[in-house]
Amino acid sequence: MMAQGQGGLLMLEGFADPVDDSQRIFRQILQAVSRPGCVVTLDPLPPAPAGLNAASIALCLALLDHDTSLCLDGPTLTIARQHIAFHTGAPPAEMDEAAFTLIADGNVLPDLSRLPHGDAEYPERGATLILQVAGFDGPRRHVLRGPGVDGTTELSVRGLGDGFWTAFAANQHRFPLGFDTILVHDNAIVALPRSTFAVTHPVEA
Repeated sequence: MMAQGQGGLLMLEGFADPVDDSQRIFRQILQAVSRPGCVVTLDPLPPAPAGLNAASIALCLALLDHDTSLCLDGPTLTIARQHIAFHTGAPPAEMDEAAFTLIADGNVLPDLSRLPHGDAEYPERGATLILQVAGFDGPRRHVLRGPGVDGTTELSVRGLGDGFWTAFAANQHRFPLGFDTILVHDNAIVALPRSTFAVTHPVEA
């Protein structure tokens, strides 16, 4: 289904039921945040423009509005930018000022040190990073611990550059400042709040 956007452009439809679907997706996001490292499948999923998957668009529709700025990083995402702006009203921003940054390819990372970390008075102003990855079945194990994790849990990610884990390690030492992360693949997400610690194990021979 298509919707008529500004200037006569045809945009893909958003949620079938914007209120109920947004609330359902938001509850699923909270489930993922409360269980760092666990894969949570999102449902229902809206159609997605080229370059983004349906779970990424569902996150945007549930989390963004006129007051939440977005940096969308990736090549050939013009239609995706128009789609998100049409359905959410979220203003575009550079990464160092954006409340949310969505990176289309986890293997092609910008300088993540630019993400807002908040400050002592307003730690909640730290950014949320949404990263599209190739799967949750990579060869390298990341052992997670922290609030919401019962002891430890393991996460494997495919299609995520080592630069992320370097930035994540630096992020661990800023808490309660720092950025929160949501990894996205196809119709599923994994949350890594800033309170989560990770130890990366080498690839086993």
